Amino acid sequence: MFNSGKFWNLEKDFYSEPTNASPANYNTYKEFVTGSKVDNVLKNFEYEDPFNFIPSYGSSVSVGFYSNMQEFGDNYTNSNQGGVLNRIAISLNLNFSSRGDLESENIINYIKSKEGGQKFIFQPTANAGLSQQNSYKSLYSIEPYFSQEFSCNNIDIEHQYIDHNNISLNFINQDYSQFSVKNLLKINSMPQHKKDIIDEYSSKYHLDIEPSYAITRDEPLHLTRFNFASSRAFDDKGGVNRSVTNLELSYNGITDEILLKLLSFFFSKQGHETFTFTLKKPEEKTLNFFCVNIEHTYLYKNSNDLTVRIEEDYIRRRYNWGY
Repeated sequence: MFNSGKFWNLEKDFYSEPTNASPANYNTYKEFVTGSKVDNVLKNFEYEDPFNFIPSYGSSVSVGFYSNMQEFGDNYTNSNQGGVLNRIAISLNLNFSSRGDLESENIINYIKSKEGGQKFIFQPTANAGLSQQNSYKSLYSIEPYFSQEFSCNNIDIEHQYIDHNNISLNFINQDYSQFSVKNLLKINSMPQHKKDIIDEYSSKYHLDIEPSYAITRDEPLHLTRFNFASSRAFDDKGGVNRSVTNLELSYNGITDEILLKLLSFFFSKQGHETFTFTLKKPEEKTLNFFCVNIEHTYLYKNSNDLTVRIEEDYIRRRYNWGY
C-alpha cells in the first residue's frame, strides 16, 4: 500500500467519476469530500456498491480519544498531543437480528469481499430520491454520525432456527483527527437548529446536563507515580494532593436532541480539553475532568443510552494554550 502511490490518493474505488459526471453531481471524490462538508446546498452523488443493510436496534457506537498521557507524580498528568494525529477512533458494533437466509448470505458475502482492511461505504439511505432539505441524511452511516468509510474486523453469526439468523459486525474508522472531528457531527447542509445545538454545546466548558441518578465512581488509592513510556513506573507514598475521582456517567433513554447536545460537548474536547462537572451529594463539589471514551446504544426510535467515562485532572487544559 505504501509503495502503490495511493496512500494519500484522492481517488476511491467506491466513487466513480463516470457515474457522477452530471453537472448536478460532485464529479470527483476530491470535490465530494470537501463540498459535502462545506456546501450549504448539497449536490447529488452516488457511491459504487455501498453497504446499505439496516442494522437492528441495540446496535452501538464506541468513540475513544487517544493522547500521550504522562504522569509527573502526586496525581499530576499531562495530555500531550504531539505525534498523535489520528486521535479519534470510532467503532460501530452493529446487530442484524432475525434476518432471513438470503439477506444473511448477502451481508456475509459483502463483508468477506472486503477482507484485508479494505475500505467500503456504509450508507443505509441513498442520496437519490431524497429532497434537497433531507439530502444531508444520505451522509449518515447511522444518525447522528457523518462517518461512512469503514473497514470490518470480524463477523459473528448465530443460526437461531430455519431462515432466522443473528449477525454482528464491527466497523472501524480511525481516520478522524483534531482537524476533522468537527465534521463527524456537523456539515453545512444540515438543518440550522441542529447546527445551533452543536455550536452551543461545543463552546461550553461546564457539563450542565445531569446524568441518570446512578453514577459509578472510582478513586484509586493515593500514591506518587512517575511514569514515562521509556521506563517502568516508580511508585511512592502520596503527596499533598488527594486521590483523583474517576466517574462513569450514564444517560438512560435520552432523546436524539439530548444525545446531540452531549456528543457535541464531549467531541469538541477530544479527550484533551478539560471541563467542570458537579458531583452530587453527599460529596457535592465541582471538579475538573476530561473524557476518555463514549459508548452510545440505540434503544429504539428517539431513545438512546449514553455511557461516558471521565477522569479528574487538576490542570485546566485548552487547545489554544499550545499543548
